[in-house]
Amino acid sequence: MGDVRFSRQAFAEPREPVHLHAELTRAVVQRCEAELWFAPMMHVDEDGSGVIGNDVVRSDIPFYTEFFIGLGNVAVVQEPAELKESIRRRLSEMLVRYQ
Repeated sequence: MGDVRFSRQAFAEPREPVHLHAELTRAVVQRCEAELWFAPMMHVDEDGSGVIGNDVVRSDIPFYTEFFIGLGNVAVVQEPAELKESIRRRLSEMLVRYQ
């Protein structure tokens, strides 16, 4: 097989990582705890609110755009700036449809 490497670490570390930081209300923490892919990313505070502070793959920005829009105002993305811009752009596109 030559130079092919299979390791868990190679798959665990995102390529082209960007740091995702979002503040979560208690309602969204409760809603997302059942999401097997999402729960490990959350840090839950004593009051039930939470935060995400994780590196994610840059190419997943479109997915996270739709995901956070779907959460409505119970989550606030702090970074990366490119995700915030993607959310604004998508919401602007949606707003035009309803005018």
